[in-house]
Amino acid sequence: MRVACCLATMLALVASPPARAQEGAPAASVGTEVPAAGNVAISFHRTDPARDNIILSRGVVLFPVTIAGREVWGLIDNRSEFSVIDTALAEAADLEMRAPSGTFPGPTGRVEKRQVLDVPVAIPGQFDTRMPALAAVDLQPLSALHQREIGFVLGRNILSSMFLFLDTGQRSAKIMPGGSSRATGGPSPLVLTQGSNLVELEVRGGTERAVLDLALGAGIHVSPAAYARLQPDALPTTRVNPTRKLDGTVRIGPLSGRDPPLVIAPVEDGEAEIAIGLPMFRNSVLLIDFAQEKLWLLPSAPTRPVGEDASAESTPAAVGESPPGPQAG
Repeated sequence: MRVACCLATMLALVASPPARAQEGAPAASVGTEVPAAGNVAISFHRTDPARDNIILSRGVVLFPVTIAGREVWGLIDNRSEFSVIDTALAEAADLEMRAPSGTFPGPTGRVEKRQVLDVPVAIPGQFDTRMPALAAVDLQPLSALHQREIGFVLGRNILSSMFLFLDTGQRSAKIMPGGSSRATGGPSPLVLTQGSNLVELEVRGGTERAVLDLALGAGIHVSPAAYARLQPDALPTTRVNPTRKLDGTVRIGPLSGRDPPLVIAPVEDGEAEIAIGLPMFRNSVLLIDFAQEKLWLLPSAPTRPVGEDASAESTPAAVGESPPGPQAG
C-alpha cells in the first residue's frame, strides 16, 4: 500500500532513539512520552498512519479530537502562535476559564483571548496530553465555514516540537516527535525559516520567499505589490481578492506548475509577500519537521475520499488548478 511505502520513507528520515543516534538525532522515537513546548508531556501513539483519518475541507486539514471527553474536529494552523479551543466547548465541558486578557492573531483573525486551565487533549491514533493552560477563542465562524464543529486548533506552541506526516492523496496524517537526522536516501529537504513558516519558491526563474500556511485555504496568495512586480504587464483590478494567473513556472522542491492561478490578497507576514497553502500539494506527501525546520515533498497515490464530498471545495487543487476563492472577472 502506498501509505506504508510513504511511512517507510518517513521512518528512514526520522532518527533512531538517543542510545543509537548520531549527531542531530531527536530526543525520542514514536511511541514514547516527550516534553513539548513548556515541558508539557505528550504521549505519542505507536501506530501507522491510517488512510482517511483526516478530512480536507476547503483547502485545510481537519482531524477528529477529543477535548475533555467531548468529540469535536480539530484544524492544523502552523501560523497560529497558540493552540486554542472553542470558548463554548470549554464552557460546556465545565473547564476552568479565566477572564478575557487581550487579543491575538488567531485562525479567524484577531480574536479575544481567554485562558482555560487543565485541558485534556487526545487525538485518536496520534497523541494525548494534558495542557496546563490553553487559549480559548470563539471558533464558531470556522465551524460555520466547514459545516462541522471545530473545537480545537493545533498551533505552533505544540507543533514546534513535532514531526508531521501528511499525505493529501490518501487523506492520511501522522504526528510524531520532532527532530530529524540526515536522510539515508530519497529527496533532500527544503529548509524552513522563521519558526518553520518561510520556504523558498522559484517563480519565473527567480527566487521568492513564501509563507507556508496550512490554514490558508487556497493554493497561492500574492500581495498586490508582489503581483505587480512579478506580472508587470497585468491589467489592474479593483476587485477584492481577485483570482488571476501568473505567467510562467512556479516550483517548490520537486513540484512545479505553469501559469498557476492565485489570489491577489494581503499577506500578513513582514518577511514575505507570497503565501502558499495545502492546495499547492495535491496528491503529495509532506513531511514537516517543525523541530528541525525541514520539509520533504514526495508523490502520493491519488484516492477519492471515502464518505466525503469530493467536490472542488473539499479536494485540494494542484499547482496550475484553481484554488478555492472568487473567480476572475
